[in-house]
Amino acid sequence: APRAAAPPADVARGPESTFRPSSPTVVFSLVVESMDYARLLAHGNILATFRATVKQTVASVVGMGLAPEDIELLLSPGSVNVECRIAVASGEEASLVQEQLLESSRLRGDLDLELKVLARIAAMEGISTGRVAVGSISLPVVLGTTTAAPTLFPPTSTTVTTTTRTPRPPPPCGGMNAICVMNS
Repeated sequence: APRAAAPPADVARGPESTFRPSSPTVVFSLVVESMDYARLLAHGNILATFRATVKQTVASVVGMGLAPEDIELLLSPGSVNVECRIAVASGEEASLVQEQLLESSRLRGDLDLELKVLARIAAMEGISTGRVAVGSISLPVVLGTTTAAPTLFPPTSTTVTTTTRTPRPPPPCGGMNAICVMNS
């Protein structure tokens, strides 16, 4: 008996917390709400369109010559959790991609718009469980570099420099906020 085709490798597995790329990779995740993961996997054409939509939107937002083929998606259940992995040539390029994602105000809005269009396809009626929208989006991180990439958070050990202010003497009598004492 013929077996059903397995989902593409980048869809079958869930996000891996131990992901250690050998080349610089920017990783972030997002949640697409009101989509049934199992039903999405069962509809190959819709799955392919969903994957292409997410990849194209991310590539468009990042710019920098990034192509949808440069983006790997890992899907997992929980509505639909999407882990995006963008492999690039250097740590510097990874930092630039990370910066583009951090500074962009378009990613959520563009994805919401594209997913609304996708949700209007008749076959999506069995896949969507309500209003399809992007829920949370994680901060992008750079993995696979030997040098530290810029981050939003300070390193775990920091040197704290404190300065103490020497109080200034009060302004002379008659000045603003002056304290004047008169002896009689």
